[in-house]
Amino acid sequence: MPGMAIFRLVRELGYARARPIVLFGQTLNTQDALDLGLVDAVGDDLANELEKIVDVSRRLHGKEFAIRRQLAREATNSEYQDALGAHLAACDRVLNRLSGTEVGGTTSEA
Repeated sequence: MPGMAIFRLVRELGYARARPIVLFGQTLNTQDALDLGLVDAVGDDLANELEKIVDVSRRLHGKEFAIRRQLAREATNSEYQDALGAHLAACDRVLNRLSGTEVGGTTSEA
């Protein structure tokens, strides 16, 4: 859907950088997309690239990837106090996981 593509481009790049792409049809090659941060990696060996992604995802426990992504996205438009609260909550989750407890005082089986 072009509307969502435009939304995502502007959200990821900012209006000034997305404007020539959206309004004038500026094309992006692979290196442009990599330089702009629209893609994380480019490679000729798909299996190797996928294995790297799977390896990283194995090191992240449970919801950590989603939490990290949310914290990074919220950092662009959050006030300091709100960001600090989210940071402290994320720290609390990690400390609870490392100590073997979960929120609510129950012990974790993992």
